[in-house]
Amino acid sequence: MSSLKYESLIYHKDIVENRDNLNSEAGKVLDWIESIETKKNALEIGCHTGYLTYWINKIFSDVTIVEINENAIRHAENFCNESILGNIETEPVKNSISKNKYDVIVILHVLEHLVDPWETLKFLSSQLTENGEIIIALPNINNMQTRMQIMAGHFNYTEEGVMDKTHLRFFNPDTAKSLIESAGLYVDDYFSPWKVQPAREIIKYLPLIKKSNLIVKLINKIYTFNSQATDLVMLFKCKRKNEQ
Repeated sequence: MSSLKYESLIYHKDIVENRDNLNSEAGKVLDWIESIETKKNALEIGCHTGYLTYWINKIFSDVTIVEINENAIRHAENFCNESILGNIETEPVKNSISKNKYDVIVILHVLEHLVDPWETLKFLSSQLTENGEIIIALPNINNMQTRMQIMAGHFNYTEEGVMDKTHLRFFNPDTAKSLIESAGLYVDDYFSPWKVQPAREIIKYLPLIKKSNLIVKLINKIYTFNSQATDLVMLFKCKRKNEQ
């Protein structure tokens, strides 16, 4: 137990009781899960202190959470029927999850922290009900802000965000879709809650470009609607391929 105890609650967000005040990511997730026909069993992986769990519990009759941070799960377990403390990549946690099938599985900002996200997503896919859905959030390493930082020779880890120091894996839109497809899933819907302005990021590191309106217009034309460059976070609503 002691090996799972983390003091830090760096990802903590205060519970929001007015849905209109939720961040855009949580709002979109709730919109998606409300459209699911059967609202019985929900599973949230990496719930931390329960910012989203609080609202999932209002929609689904039975909510199970998994969280590796012992201090965090104490907050979130107030909003669920069952709480599982541990690492999703371990057999004891998988065995506990396998007791049920789920109408929705929510796994936001977790897969990039895992040793083998491919195997984990395959396992989670197998735990869906016939018409179940998985909602996944991943950071996009190809966003123009991070891309320009790397081009300038900076590869600095941070406490959170795309360059979170605890990330083991990095994804862009193409590799994220490959990950999803390898688990026998397909993308049913997509949303990016946080974006950057590519031209602004490029000019930040190449300020001379700003002197040419033509070049700035060309950059905007190329990148403004390019999710590889604009999207900081990628949010996917996924279904099993045999349900397509």
